[in-house]
Amino acid sequence: MVSATEFIQKVPQPLLEADGFDLPFSLLEGPTLELTWERYFGVPCVSPPLAATELLEELTLGPDHYALLRRHPEAEIQATTVRYVYSLAVLQQGVRQPRFWLTSELNLSVPEQGSCFLCAFDQGAHYNWGGEDRWAEQEAFREEALARARARLARGSFARTGATVIRPDGALSVEPDDAPDPPPPPEAPPAAPPPAAPPKPAKRGPARSRRRLDEALRPSRVPARLISGLLLLGGLVCGGLAYFVHPGFALLACFLVFAASAASQ
Repeated sequence: MVSATEFIQKVPQPLLEADGFDLPFSLLEGPTLELTWERYFGVPCVSPPLAATELLEELTLGPDHYALLRRHPEAEIQATTVRYVYSLAVLQQGVRQPRFWLTSELNLSVPEQGSCFLCAFDQGAHYNWGGEDRWAEQEAFREEALARARARLARGSFARTGATVIRPDGALSVEPDDAPDPPPPPEAPPAAPPPAAPPKPAKRGPARSRRRLDEALRPSRVPARLISGLLLLGGLVCGGLAYFVHPGFALLACFLVFAASAASQ
C-alpha cells in the first residue's frame, strides 16, 4: 500500500501548485486522477473524467458562455468509483478550463431513487439533486442541464437549490430549495422598421395605349383653309421667282398650287 507521503512525492508539480480543486484542465482528461484523488484525499474530484467520451453537441449559453454535451462510455469499462452517463461542461469564451459541470451519474447505491442522479461540480463542491430514470435519457438530461446552467450563470452559484452538497473540506449538507428566481435577461431594443420600398412605376395598360393611339389618329386642329392659303401663297411666290429669277421655280409653284387645292377640299 502506497502511503500518502509517497503518493504526494509522485504527484506532478502542476498538481501540487494548483489551489485546492482548481486543477489544470490537462490533468483532468482521464480516470486516474479521480481514483487517486478520492482514494488518498477522501473528497470528490472537480470534474468527471473525459477518457473515451463522445462529444455530442456544442450549445450556446449567451454571448460569453457555451456548453459541451458529452456521452460517457459504458459503465462496465469506466475505472472510476462514480460512473457517468452524460456530462455538460460550461465554458467561458476564450477560457479552456470549464467553469462548472452538470452530470448524469449512475445510481449504484439508492435503487428507489431512479437509475441516475442529476449532479454538478462547481467551485470544488459536488451537488446532487436526487435520482430519476429520465436523467439516463439524453434529451431529458440536456434540457434540464441547460436550464440549470443558465440559472447558475444568472445567480452566480448553485446555492439554495435543494441539493445535497459535499463541500471541498468533505462536509455534507442539504440545502433548502428557496433560491430567488434569476433576473430576466435584458430586453433587446426594438428593431428599426425596414425602409419603405420605393413605389413601383405604373404599368401602361391597354386603356392608356388605346388612348394614345386615338390621339395620334385625331385630325389636326389647324384649319384646312389656313393651310390651303399658305400653300397658295407659296405657289405665287415661286411663280414670281420663276419669272424674275429662274424658270425652275415654275415647277415648284405648280406643286404648291396643286397642294393648296387639295387641302381646301
